[in-house]
Amino acid sequence: MAVVASLRRRLCVQPRLAAACLLGAIVVVSSLLRIALNWDASAPWIFIDELIYSELGRSAFDGFAIRGVPVSGYGPVYPYLIAPAYVLFDNLVDAYRAVQVINAVIMSLTAIPAYLIARTLMGRRWSLVAAALAVAIPAMAYSSVVMTESAFYPLYALAAMIVLYALRRGGVVLQVLVFVSALLCFETRPQGAVIVPAFVLAIVLLALLECRVAVPGRRLNALAVELARFWLTWVLLVVSFISIVGLQRYRGQPLSNLLGAYEVVADGGFQYQAKPIISAFIQHLAEMDLWLGVLPVIALLVLLGYAVSRSGTREVRIYAAGAVALIVSMTAVVAAFAVFTNIGRVEERNLFYVGFLALTALCWWTSQGLPRQARWFPIAVGIAVALPLLLPFGALINQTAVSDTFGLFLPWAIQNRLMDATLTAPVVLAGGVVAAVIAVIVRPRFAWLLVVATSMFFVVSGLAVDIRTDKASRGALAQGVSGAPDWIDREVPPGTSVSVVYPGVLEPLKVWENEFFNRSVGSVYSIGVPMPAPIPESVVIIDGQGNVTDRAGNPLTLPYVLSDGSVHLEGEVIATDAPRNMFVMRTHGTLRATESTTGIMGDQWSGAEFSYTRYRCSGGSVLLTLASDAHLHPTPITVTPYVGDAALPVITVSPTGTTTALTKLVPADGACAVRYVVTPTAVPALVVGGPDTRALGVLVLNVSYRP
Repeated sequence: MAVVASLRRRLCVQPRLAAACLLGAIVVVSSLLRIALNWDASAPWIFIDELIYSELGRSAFDGFAIRGVPVSGYGPVYPYLIAPAYVLFDNLVDAYRAVQVINAVIMSLTAIPAYLIARTLMGRRWSLVAAALAVAIPAMAYSSVVMTESAFYPLYALAAMIVLYALRRGGVVLQVLVFVSALLCFETRPQGAVIVPAFVLAIVLLALLECRVAVPGRRLNALAVELARFWLTWVLLVVSFISIVGLQRYRGQPLSNLLGAYEVVADGGFQYQAKPIISAFIQHLAEMDLWLGVLPVIALLVLLGYAVSRSGTREVRIYAAGAVALIVSMTAVVAAFAVFTNIGRVEERNLFYVGFLALTALCWWTSQGLPRQARWFPIAVGIAVALPLLLPFGALINQTAVSDTFGLFLPWAIQNRLMDATLTAPVVLAGGVVAAVIAVIVRPRFAWLLVVATSMFFVVSGLAVDIRTDKASRGALAQGVSGAPDWIDREVPPGTSVSVVYPGVLEPLKVWENEFFNRSVGSVYSIGVPMPAPIPESVVIIDGQGNVTDRAGNPLTLPYVLSDGSVHLEGEVIATDAPRNMFVMRTHGTLRATESTTGIMGDQWSGAEFSYTRYRCSGGSVLLTLASDAHLHPTPITVTPYVGDAALPVITVSPTGTTTALTKLVPADGACAVRYVVTPTAVPALVVGGPDTRALGVLVLNVSYRP
């Protein structure tokens, strides 16, 4: 007790130490909370990104590679941060959990630069509140995924802190550090390239603000003095530009190549798309206003009002210039990316990093006792309330939002509850009006209620995010693996390399989830059709004799392979995930197939066509067992077999019961193939309701060869 009392007295007389301890406590509590919440996320679900970064993390200390193939173009910062998890834990299930722990700690460190930024505007107490809010945002749920968001958030906050401190002090070291922090962010995500342009814009904005408040007659002098303070920045800009241009010319690559996935924003072919970019820019700001809960945006607009008025302090002008530059620059890049890639959604995942700047403004406004400018305050409230209504909720609330737009989850949940999409906008408006009323009627001595209201909103919104993302995680795992995620590593000998044979019609998650959790799974060989992901693989073919060869006709020798039942390979089955129809086989030297089917999905439904091929075939028949679903197909289905171009007698499948049919095979080039055309097809979502939008034909219960 004496030790505790002594520590308490010491903290009371040393406020810096007390603030440091409380800030450390915020980081620790945030980390522990996120670790606990992340535990329900049992598997990766944002593909192909999570698989890519897990592969890069596994290979970070041996040269970056994906599926054993060296790659470039990915920032090394995040892979190096998570690499220790893959070194310390041989079991990839344990490594995945360790990565989630690393993510939670790293992302929670954002509280430190957020606190130091807030200290430029307010005292320690409210700065600690700002730090806590920065790690309470719903987007902290990204710490559960194996992606760069966890590393970029604290690094971007650090860069923003350096930008604001450089604006304030203008020292040589700080200006250099802006460029260093921009490089560090860039090596995490290409978006980091926006920090230097944002710093330049902030300098110009600050100079204009100082010019506005200067004594008449000395305004141009104030402008020149402010710009001259950053002479080193202008020099570094010129030197950096010349160096980058020279380096890219030496490499024989365009400048835009440095931006990675964001290369499209520098594509000259899109330079005239100003209108859609402006529209996307406004929508991204509107969605940010939505996920922040309106009140922080009101506060930020109030701060901007004071920055342009003569009553604002220099600290407020510096913060306003930096915050506006950082938000506008990042939003412009993200909006351009959304337009040029034609993704059709708001990319909150690429923009949430700037949200803490508005939260800091909320704490500043609260610490000042909620000052309200007579003319500007009503306008600020109106803008903040109306902005979310510019979002096309009908077009944005769908499955594409799950991985990218957490701010829509709460309106989505409300929409599902009300069972009427047309009520989404009125409900959002009602929420904005409630926020506006709080901002207007709360008296200065109860200003803290605004922070409480925002925190409560984050709790509710975060709950909606965690529920939906945990569901997405469990669903992705269930589609890919039915039992233990590391079932392959458990069954094959240590050090074994298991190659994937992808038949072209297989659900990709059956490959990706197994790759993610099993070290033994290595190269991927796709039969005829590549997998839907731009990562290393080899396209192979099956000749009439069933030999699996590369495009040059060279046979493949793969000792162990992973595939599904749609391609029957010669060998010994040593491990099986029967519910997912996945098998690990030990082959007999050259990889060879006996038969294959295409067009039949995992739940045995076909589409408009399906086919069967028998290799090394001199004749025989194929026996089918078919069925239908009276709810989906109330009338009989017709299945027409084709051997070559010749149509064979039609098979009729009734809505109830099963139908068996025998089709005679005709050899051609060493193989026998038959194609089945199904009419009609039906979409469950349109006929019986539900999320299934596939065009389904007939249930193929069994396919077997008869000599």
